[in-house]
Amino acid sequence: VKSSGSYKLTVDSVGCSATSNAITVKVNPNPIPSVTGPLTACKNATGNIYTTANTAGHSYSWSVTGGTITAGATTNAITVDWGTASSGIITVTDTNNATGCYGSGNLTVAVGDSLVPSVTPNGVTTFCENGKVKLDAGGGFSKYRWSDKLKSTTQSITVISTGVYTVWVEDAGGCSGTSASVTVTVNKNPVVSLSLVPDKTIICNGDSVTMIASGGGTYSWSGGETTQSITVKKSGNYTVSVKNTAGCEALDGKTITVNTPDTAVIIDPYWGILLCPHQGDTVTLIAVPGYAS
Repeated sequence: VKSSGSYKLTVDSVGCSATSNAITVKVNPNPIPSVTGPLTACKNATGNIYTTANTAGHSYSWSVTGGTITAGATTNAITVDWGTASSGIITVTDTNNATGCYGSGNLTVAVGDSLVPSVTPNGVTTFCENGKVKLDAGGGFSKYRWSDKLKSTTQSITVISTGVYTVWVEDAGGCSGTSASVTVTVNKNPVVSLSLVPDKTIICNGDSVTMIASGGGTYSWSGGETTQSITVKKSGNYTVSVKNTAGCEALDGKTITVNTPDTAVIIDPYWGILLCPHQGDTVTLIAVPGYAS
């Protein structure tokens, strides 16, 4: 019998039969433990903790190849010091004390020469001037040392300059290692300039000025134009956005003022300009600013 249930025995002999009393069989399940903990460790690393579920009424027995149990051998959590082998195996036996049933679980650990931390950018690593990116080495280490100019010792750094960045880390057990490099590229913003032909920001009504931008690959004016230059005949603030091939942008602008000239009117106080020079006649001519006929 391998399954729980109620069982009876029936015997037939020379036409006669008899059935036994029922016998109930209960098959208790075996525990199925699993081991959790670091899947990688450094050679000679100390203080590595591995656990299995803590179930009331159960007892635990551990064994380790490639390392030494330094604490918790009869509990649901052990502390392991690794040696110099390239791998180790942790095995736990979980016994149900009430039924005597037991089961085993194991975990294979890669034991390497050093830690291999991973650097994670929190954004793009190629950007324009005035941008930035945060590089994070992740938690769980006791020491950090970055390759930036400040030799930062924090879990993360904020980068604003072009460069190749790595981080060295060490854990509580003295195991250390260096990450793969992350390259950050900071592209220059264009240097935009705006010239005027003629070189005037104040012009008269009917005149015009040509605004010429330089310093980029593409141009976008506040009026919607996309040419390198525009001709202006009205007062206003004119700006241009210049973008280079890296996608970086810079702005420049100027204010143009268009003045309406005054109308000069000649007034003859005598309502006429017929003169007799030989008689010494004269007439006064007066220009009146702002007067329009």
